[in-house]
Amino acid sequence: MNRLLPSLLLLALLGTTSALLARKAVRDAQGGETHPVYTTQRYDPWGSAALATVLYQRGIDVRRLERPRVPAGFSGVLLQVAPPPDLSPDDTEANPASGVLAASPLLDWVAQGNTLVHLTRRPTPLTTLLGLSDPHAILNVDTVADYQRTGGHPDNLPGEVVRARWTASTRDGPARQLVLRAPLTLDDPNNARWTPRLSHGHRTLGGVMQHGAGRVVVLGAPTPALNLPLDEADHLPWLLEQLGEGPVLFDGWSHGIGHAGGILETAVRLGLLPLLIQGVVLLGACRWATHRAPAPAPPPPPTPRNAREQIDALARLTRHALPPTETARRTYDLVRARLAEGLRCRPEDVTDRLRSPRGSAAVRAAELLAQAAALATTDRPECPACGHDLAGRTGEACSECGAPLAPKLLRASRRPELTIAAASPNQPRLPALAELLDDSAALASELRRA
Repeated sequence: MNRLLPSLLLLALLGTTSALLARKAVRDAQGGETHPVYTTQRYDPWGSAALATVLYQRGIDVRRLERPRVPAGFSGVLLQVAPPPDLSPDDTEANPASGVLAASPLLDWVAQGNTLVHLTRRPTPLTTLLGLSDPHAILNVDTVADYQRTGGHPDNLPGEVVRARWTASTRDGPARQLVLRAPLTLDDPNNARWTPRLSHGHRTLGGVMQHGAGRVVVLGAPTPALNLPLDEADHLPWLLEQLGEGPVLFDGWSHGIGHAGGILETAVRLGLLPLLIQGVVLLGACRWATHRAPAPAPPPPPTPRNAREQIDALARLTRHALPPTETARRTYDLVRARLAEGLRCRPEDVTDRLRSPRGSAAVRAAELLAQAAALATTDRPECPACGHDLAGRTGEACSECGAPLAPKLLRASRRPELTIAAASPNQPRLPALAELLDDSAALASELRRA
């Protein structure tokens, strides 16, 4: 079950993510774009890409604002198409990190001789600061914005349709016919700098506010700047008159398009959040499925042994493998061979060579060879077939190979002194044999040098 659970979770995640992406794809297909409505990146009926293209074709410098403030040194026109009222209407000093441009810095920029074209169907911090709208007004315009945001068909667009004329002036040119959808009714600010230009009955839907050396053009709906109604009535001529020779800066920051956001915000704006979540959970599921218990700790390294212990171990093995007398004989032969190598003679000639005086090394070598011969000579009874030590044996045959023993060997093996020491016959000889081997190696080197 533990191995099956990650696979089930992964399948559920893939299904959920696929459903979310499919739903988003349907909505994008209806709207034609994945970018926010009213922006220059939106090419369906509810974007402003057509206006930006027309201005560009007329040779007007078109830019996009993707920062929380107007760039320093920029002079021209800032066009805001339905900026969302993300803040409280009473908060006219917007926080730049919230996604809406602050109203007071905008007016300071306008006062330097610039133009702000503000198209909105809802009260914003700017209209509140200018006294053009009631910040607490309750307007039923969400249905229009939601319909446009989801890419609804233009023929079924809800909301009131108002046709009115923008009155002419010497500066702005002739009167222009405008068609607005669900427009905002502006209040009279009782300000001599305010000039109403668009009226419908007793309602004021647009006008111009002089501010310092510049001006603010306010219209109660973003309809004239959108792609679909751009060629209706006098929308395009009216926009060209208000924008003048430019340059024109489209406000994209208020719609969430900018570079000040983090990675997560960018992923949300581009619709990559479901894929991001899917990737994180996929990595977690793979890690879970491939998780294994930690490997056991390696065994500690073996304790190093010195040469003496190794020699003792080899001696014990040799004692069990060979009879004691055979071990003593082989030791004698090895000592004699080493001394013969040092004297540069045959092993059988070592005794004759050591009889003549050759220094202290030769004397010690003669004594060493005599000790080895004494250890190799023993009167302990041995089996003639296998050489096994018969000391203390009571049977009629060899206990090692089963060969029958002669009566003389039987009597020799049952001598009292041998029976008492039969348990460890070779124990006193092992250190002596080891010393013989060490001393013979050293004497052989001295004899070679001599």
